[in-house]
Amino acid sequence: MKKKILIVHQQLRGLEYVGGAEAICVWTIEALKTKYDISLAVPQVGSMVLDTKHINQQYGTSLQDGDFTLVDVPMWALLRPLAAWSWFLHTFFFMICVRRLVWQYDICLSTYNEFDFDIAKPVVEYIHYPMIQVSTLTKGRRILAKFFGYQSEHINKYQLFTCSNWTAQIVKNAYPLSTTAVWYPPVRSMPAGHVFSERTNNFLVIGRISPEKRIEDTIHILADVKARGFDIYLTIVGPSYKKDYYDRLQTLTASLSWITWYGGANAGEIEQLCGLAKYGINGTKDEQFGIAIAEMCRAGCIVFVPQGGGQTEVVADERQIFANQIEAVEKISRVLASPAIQTELHLQSLATSARFDPSQFIQAVQTEIDKL
Repeated sequence: MKKKILIVHQQLRGLEYVGGAEAICVWTIEALKTKYDISLAVPQVGSMVLDTKHINQQYGTSLQDGDFTLVDVPMWALLRPLAAWSWFLHTFFFMICVRRLVWQYDICLSTYNEFDFDIAKPVVEYIHYPMIQVSTLTKGRRILAKFFGYQSEHINKYQLFTCSNWTAQIVKNAYPLSTTAVWYPPVRSMPAGHVFSERTNNFLVIGRISPEKRIEDTIHILADVKARGFDIYLTIVGPSYKKDYYDRLQTLTASLSWITWYGGANAGEIEQLCGLAKYGINGTKDEQFGIAIAEMCRAGCIVFVPQGGGQTEVVADERQIFANQIEAVEKISRVLASPAIQTELHLQSLATSARFDPSQFIQAVQTEIDKL
């Protein structure tokens, strides 16, 4: 008889949201679907059906409807409206409801940060950032967390995994008694795209349009590079999540004809964009990993990133890492001026990003779960 596994993904919008955490969730199911009986709990209500065809197109998985069961979480339909306005309450109310299910399963997994299952069974958790521990630093919130039954000492006893060595240190600081290891996120393979010499001098920014992405910094950097005489362009790809920020960027770029706003893009469109562009750039400081960065690398783009965070494990060449805007302009200009360096970094991107192939993630997940 197959062991029964409960996978909990407590992201506020469940798998409707497209991001790195969701990639972890669906590829974990992919890794375990043959050997285990898998149930999935997400914080939606009603007769929800996950579109496996869409998931496969977005993430490169090959899931079918029978590979997992979407469970109805007891009491959640009643409690969810009370918590919809607060991430903090949403997290703990959902945790309370899921605990009514866990006795049925042999192994419990969380693919979206800490989750106190409060059960004496094997638990594995993938922590992108220790949100609960960080959000309960104040005395009032610590008291509330305990009121809801959350105990950090339970998390310390679980097997924890995370997306980069940089993030692992943050998790270890939050849960010092835990065992924390790194599973690099699965990054789908990308088509070879155009021969590098035939690609456009286009820079891509890929991701949601929100303030932490620091897209205005990227625009200023590339404007200074362009002022040096380099014929470059910028395409900004992603949905808007903060209207005021988006509007501010629209005003900033209104007169800049070398900047294109692409909007949201599906997986196929991102593949085409990456296969046609020579370069990518990220403005986020202390990115935990950077799925979009890794996708651009897998497509052979030369990606420039700020110093700090897990993104410097994706892009490890110092010629592509900058400490500030002035250094960014200098390093980008140096690469643009040398076709030989461009060829070297292009080939390096293709070679080193193979570390993030989903097969590596699948093997790591299977090895760990099979031990339990």
